[in-house]
Amino acid sequence: MKNRSKTISFFALLITILFFSVSSCQQDTGFSIRGTVQEIVFGKDGYTATVRTEDKSYQAVISKSMLQGEYKELHTGDIVTLTGDTFRLDNMVQIRVRTIKF
Repeated sequence: MKNRSKTISFFALLITILFFSVSSCQQDTGFSIRGTVQEIVFGKDGYTATVRTEDKSYQAVISKSMLQGEYKELHTGDIVTLTGDTFRLDNMVQIRVRTIKF
């Protein structure tokens, strides 16, 4: 009985650690910004747009394969709303864009 209790405690601890490690690695989904396109750098499958909001700049990764039929080409000066998943790279918030609205 004592061994069974230790086994259950061990598995409870293992599940707790696993839960917190998975949840800490998750990325934000459904993140949305509205701002002005400052710069565009074209790549192989799309482009990266620097978008400035009232208080912060973001790098928006816009790919043809991610957006498929919804792919739109932005231009410097466009005011857009972008929604997608976020991640950090070089202390800058990057957005993998899922929707673009003008």
